[in-house]
Amino acid sequence: MSVALDLPVIPLGEEATWQTLQEHLTEARTVSPFARTDSGLVFALRHADVDAILKSDAFEFGDLIASFGNYEGVFYDWWHRTISAFNPPAHTRLRRLLGGAFTPKRLKPLRQTIIDIVNEALDPCLEQGHVDIEQFAHVIPLRVMGDLLGIPREQQSMYEDLTQMVAMGFHNGTADEPELRKAVDDAVLQLDGYSRGLIEEKRRDPGPDLITAMLEERDGVDRLTEQELVDHIIFMLFAGHDTTKGALSIATMLMAKYPGQTDLLRQNPALARSAAEEVMRFESTVLFTTRQPVEDIEWHGQLLPKGIPVGQCLVSAGRDEEGMPDAGTFDITRSANRAIPFGSGIHFCLGVNLARAEIEEAVVALATRSRELGLDGEPQWSPFKSVRGFKELRVPVEAR
Repeated sequence: MSVALDLPVIPLGEEATWQTLQEHLTEARTVSPFARTDSGLVFALRHADVDAILKSDAFEFGDLIASFGNYEGVFYDWWHRTISAFNPPAHTRLRRLLGGAFTPKRLKPLRQTIIDIVNEALDPCLEQGHVDIEQFAHVIPLRVMGDLLGIPREQQSMYEDLTQMVAMGFHNGTADEPELRKAVDDAVLQLDGYSRGLIEEKRRDPGPDLITAMLEERDGVDRLTEQELVDHIIFMLFAGHDTTKGALSIATMLMAKYPGQTDLLRQNPALARSAAEEVMRFESTVLFTTRQPVEDIEWHGQLLPKGIPVGQCLVSAGRDEEGMPDAGTFDITRSANRAIPFGSGIHFCLGVNLARAEIEEAVVALATRSRELGLDGEPQWSPFKSVRGFKELRVPVEAR
């Protein structure tokens, strides 16, 4: 039985690692099903293991925030009141009460709104001749989630900086910077106050929006408490913006990097669903999620101690050649895509249908409204971010 010190190391504390992350993960994955980060967190790397652990009753949801070195504060407490931090039966209850708000039936009327938002965001990019990620990938999820929650357009810019600050709580190194930690905590407090105001507005003036739906949602006599409503509005504002922004940035990069695949989509927009799935598999937005054993367990000869989080590396799992043939090839026609970028098991992402719809409409618009997409220089990944994106991405575009 091996110990973590015997494992290959992924040096996430070094900025250069983030530019060649796939190479580091591939090298480690070929010699071991596990690796460890330079901070000591053990990563499961292979598709079969990540999928199995996410679905196994031998593991429960781990303390994701603690894996970043953060063990207290407003941000920490908020996260541990959200559905993502709970295990059954509390998780099961929240999923029943929240899940009805994200069904395909409820989201179907929003599809045309998503198409309109995508095209509005793309218009200035086509006029100026390059895709500005802040105009495109940033604006789309901001508008979509704002509209879904029933927040007037003129108010939506009020929370965009706050949600981006909340995202800093999931970055490596934030726990070591007291001023940044305070800024993250303050952002949560401001969003808390803003969310309470939204709830009161919807009580006075209900509408066909998600907050009204959550206020009305019941499971028998059970319903969300006021605090649960507030916490999950913050959660949706953050998760519905930051993670989808990362996914749309990655989708834009891949459409520019692989023009042959973009041509296929341009000729056949019906490939939108498989294209979105392939984007999420090939470069997962979320680096990892955590699970911890409920008892000591041995897995491939590796001791995984009870209660110690294990990172399920979604970026690595998506490129595992044992999990999928030609995993290193970006192919939007892939028919047997076993990607797990939204997790697996009972913690499968509630907002998956919404995120997929945004990515599908974005890649179709990029392909069909452009004559050519390209990359100007090598994309520069943002370092130390568990929700991945770019600090520099230049995509020239020629309109059709």
